Amino acid sequence: MKLFMMMTALLIGLASAAQAQVGKGLFAGGSLGFTMGGTNYQNGSSTTKGPTSSSFNVTPRIGYYFTDNIAAGIKFGFAGTNGKINGIVVTTTSSNTLSVGLFGRYALPLGDEGKFAFTGDLNLGFSATNGKSETGSLSVKSDPIFQISVGIAPGILFFPTPKIGLEAGLGNILALTATTETDANNNDNKIKSTQIQIFNISTLGFYFGLNYYFNR
Repeated sequence: MKLFMMMTALLIGLASAAQAQVGKGLFAGGSLGFTMGGTNYQNGSSTTKGPTSSSFNVTPRIGYYFTDNIAAGIKFGFAGTNGKINGIVVTTTSSNTLSVGLFGRYALPLGDEGKFAFTGDLNLGFSATNGKSETGSLSVKSDPIFQISVGIAPGILFFPTPKIGLEAGLGNILALTATTETDANNNDNKIKSTQIQIFNISTLGFYFGLNYYFNR
């Protein structure tokens, strides 16, 4: 009897959630982020600066809801990292990543007011990364890295107004990634690898985005 009552309550809750929909139409926006950090070493009264690093990313995108809950779209990305190691000779490192991808989304509204929704994205992406390191007057290019990935990413969508949607997520909790690393000095030398990643730090990462919904 208790199991029956629990199942009934669950079905009623799902039915209530289904009353509110995101709605058909175009949306556009994206996300951005910036991080920085550093290390200091304390030895008695003297302090020595350790490695420092900073990174940023910009990801614009545009999509369309073909039904009240199913959407698809395209997104672009640019990310950069910079690092500095202090020593007798200072070493700096930098890298830039360009990416383009497609995504499909299913949105499950939570509650009957249409303000919250749980989202699940299926992502297909391609990225290219180049970098270099400089020590004094010596500059060395890193081997270019090309990556194709397929992943599943959950998130939460919130509408503070009917047309503005704020969302947050964890990135790809499950990802299949194929990577090719090319020798910067000899394009014929390549290292290829394929990985299945579950809750891996390289595919995760908290993100925050904002989108404008034109037809709501």
